Amino acid sequence: KIDNIIFADSLFFSVFDFGVQSGSPRTDLGKPGMAFVTQSLAEKLGLKDNATTLTLDSKLELQVAGIVNDPPPNSHINFSLIVSMPSLSSDFLGGLPLTEWGMTMAGMAYIVFPEHHAPASMEARLKAFGEKYFEADDAARKSFHLQPLSDIHFNEQYALNAGDRPNVVKERLWIMAILGLVILAVACINFVNLATAMAVNKSKEIGVRKTLGAQRKQLIAYFLTESCVMTVLAVIVSLCFAEWLLPWLNNFLEKQMDLDLWTDNALQLFVLTLVVVTSLLSGLYPAIVLSGYQPVAVLKNKLSMHRSSGVGLRKVLVVFQFLVVQVLVVSTVVIGNQMNYLRGKPLGYDTEAVVNVAVPAREADKLAAFRTRMEANPDVIAMSYGLGAPTSENALTTSYYLTEKGNSGAHNMVNLKPVDSRYRDTYGLKLIAGRWFTETDEQLADLSRPEASQVFVYIINETTMRSLGARTPDEILGKHVTTGVNSIEGEVIGVVADFHDASLHEAISPVIFMNFPFLLRCRNQSKNHRPAVDNCRY
Repeated sequence: KIDNIIFADSLFFSVFDFGVQSGSPRTDLGKPGMAFVTQSLAEKLGLKDNATTLTLDSKLELQVAGIVNDPPPNSHINFSLIVSMPSLSSDFLGGLPLTEWGMTMAGMAYIVFPEHHAPASMEARLKAFGEKYFEADDAARKSFHLQPLSDIHFNEQYALNAGDRPNVVKERLWIMAILGLVILAVACINFVNLATAMAVNKSKEIGVRKTLGAQRKQLIAYFLTESCVMTVLAVIVSLCFAEWLLPWLNNFLEKQMDLDLWTDNALQLFVLTLVVVTSLLSGLYPAIVLSGYQPVAVLKNKLSMHRSSGVGLRKVLVVFQFLVVQVLVVSTVVIGNQMNYLRGKPLGYDTEAVVNVAVPAREADKLAAFRTRMEANPDVIAMSYGLGAPTSENALTTSYYLTEKGNSGAHNMVNLKPVDSRYRDTYGLKLIAGRWFTETDEQLADLSRPEASQVFVYIINETTMRSLGARTPDEILGKHVTTGVNSIEGEVIGVVADFHDASLHEAISPVIFMNFPFLLRCRNQSKNHRPAVDNCRY
């Protein structure tokens, strides 16, 4: 299995400098049937020359034209195989259109501007482009915008291609940074309180040093050096712990973070700044207080620890430290409860013991044979074919409208999920009205049939029902809906209860199921998937 496959044109390596080891992407990516592999994939497949042929999805023959470097972990584009754009066809996508405006699956377009060129002028031309090629109602709700490449890691407003590394909101990074600084401040305050509280133990040392001629600035430098040494030791210990815990954290977060202190100049500067700032914050005030003691009073044991300024400041620091710790403890409890709530909240369908398996073959006889073998497995209690789980990014995002109202009613986008007659049993979706797909529905939707004899039917969720103006399932059953996928029209034969089709942080979206099988899903007797999976290998 090859993950992270992208289609790119001949200018891809002119825009991005990923590094080419062999081949000519500028020429070969402009030809059909050509592909480039990364160094890691070439080693995995044992490729040593450019004469190798790969078969993609059992139907697309590709000649390996060259080898390129692996993309760095911080690149938003993640690929192992680059296929020439002319190789992409409607047949490869199972009959889905490549030029249908009703679908939003075209991918990304990257534009390189000349130096000192204002992108704003291009923004205005993009607006005119939409007004020219979209219908009036579409142009009013759809628009094109340019996104700086430097912003692509931190802006969740724009969708990413499948296989792209996820982005994160910049505000969340600031929150994490502020949280780290607050914890560091608490540690500094704790050090200040301990240092000033232990002043009595150092008072005679200070008195002797001053009697022998030590100046105040020398004592301040001495205490700051002591603070700096302790900070350096703490940083060394923390770096060792970070290096030790980083593999576990990468596995937990599914990231590829590394701690390369010897070659990362930015990290070196950060650690140095951290040592200097922490040393000053934690050591400056104790150094000033301790160096200010009078030697005569100290040596006569007349040192008073009840100076209003020092004690008052320590009280303020203790109260502040206690307040911050309480806030952190309460926040941790609240976040933990929220995580448990999200982890345990029902999604509206069965999620236990379900395995998703990509099936390369789409021929009806092979799919039927594979289904027969799966159902013969005693560990499998249900199986189906479909494009993605109910909660999955695998869907065809397109427009939809009631056929009787015409295209003027297309004001919404829907996640269209092609599934088969057993998809509901596999996931336990709740059908609240109408019926589910039958094997006859699957046969009528077979793309090998003449187009005039193909019949499609739809099953919608409650959100889709309400968006079409119906208040009850009876008002929508039997009506016809047209989607943007080849303008396919189908009768609504059923309504399922709403389920979470995306993150629990997002509202439930309109979803339409259609009778058109793609991928395999199977449900096992237990959470131990290995016996069932091993039994289905040929």
